[in-house]
Amino acid sequence: MHKENIRKALVIVNPKAGRIRVRSQVLDLTKLSSSGVAPTMYATTARGDAVKYARDMAEDYDMIIVRGGDGTFNETVNGLMQSGIKKPIGYIPSGTTNDLAKALGIPSNTRQAMDMIIGGNALPHDLGYFNNERYYTYIACFGAFASASYRTPQEKKNSMGHLAYLLEAVNCIKEIKPIHTRVIIDEKEEFEDDLVYGAVSNSTSVGGVMKLDMNIVDLTDGIFEVMLVKNPGNFTRWKNTLWAAKTVNYSKSDCIIFKQCKKIEFFFDNEIPWTTDGEYINGGNHVVIEAKHHAISIYR
Repeated sequence: MHKENIRKALVIVNPKAGRIRVRSQVLDLTKLSSSGVAPTMYATTARGDAVKYARDMAEDYDMIIVRGGDGTFNETVNGLMQSGIKKPIGYIPSGTTNDLAKALGIPSNTRQAMDMIIGGNALPHDLGYFNNERYYTYIACFGAFASASYRTPQEKKNSMGHLAYLLEAVNCIKEIKPIHTRVIIDEKEEFEDDLVYGAVSNSTSVGGVMKLDMNIVDLTDGIFEVMLVKNPGNFTRWKNTLWAAKTVNYSKSDCIIFKQCKKIEFFFDNEIPWTTDGEYINGGNHVVIEAKHHAISIYR
C-alpha cells in the first residue's frame, strides 16, 4: 500500500472499561495496521486523560479511534471540540451499556467495529451542549435513577454488566424526591411542575433499559428528545408510569411529558446534580441545553 494512502489514527483506550485487557487491545490493533490505518495508542489512567489527548493531539492525525465506554467517548468528543479541529471518530465499544454504540448500530464485537471504521463512512452526528461548558453525545438527565451510572463502582460494572446498574437503581428508589422545576422549551413554551425525572437525549437507548421509538429519534436532525416525568405519588401510578416508559407508550401515563426541541432551559429551587453520558456533573439551579447540529462525524 502506498505510503500516501495510509491514515494515521490516534487510538484512545480506556483499559478499565468493561472486560478488555491491554494485551488483547494491542493484538487487535494489528488488523488496523494491515488495513491502511497506522495506529498510535494512548491509554487513559485518570479521568480527563481522553479530553487532553484529543485536544492536544488531534491535529497530527487523520482520525481518532476510541476504545472504551460511553464516558471515554464523551471525553474524547469534548477534547476534540475544545481543539476546534474536525476529525472523524471511530468507536470500538467496550463499556458496560454502550448506549451510543447501540443507537448508531455499531457492533459490540471488536473486529466488526473495526471493520466499520476501516470500510465505513464518517457520518454527521449532533451533540448536546450543556450550560455552555461541555458537550454530550446521547443523554443528559436528572432525578430518579440518574445517579445510578456514576455511583456504580467500576469493578461492579466490569463483573456484573447491566445488573450492576439495576441494583444501584433499586438503591436509588428510596431517595426519590420531587424536584420543583420550571421549564422553557425553544424559548416559547413554558410550564412548571414537580418532576422526579428529566432527560434530554439523542439516542434510542438510555441506560441499556429504556428505549425510545426509532421512528421518532433522528440522531442528525438537530433536534433532541425530552422526557419529563411528573411525580406519580403512589405505587399504582408509579407502576403505570414505568410501564408506559418501558413500552414507549407515553400516552398511557399522564405523568410523562414527551417533547422535541433545539433548546431547553431548566430552573430549580436548589442546585441539582445531573448525569451526562453516564458521568456526574453539577448542573446548578439553572441549566441550558442546546442541540448542536452536525457537530462531529462518526464512522458507522
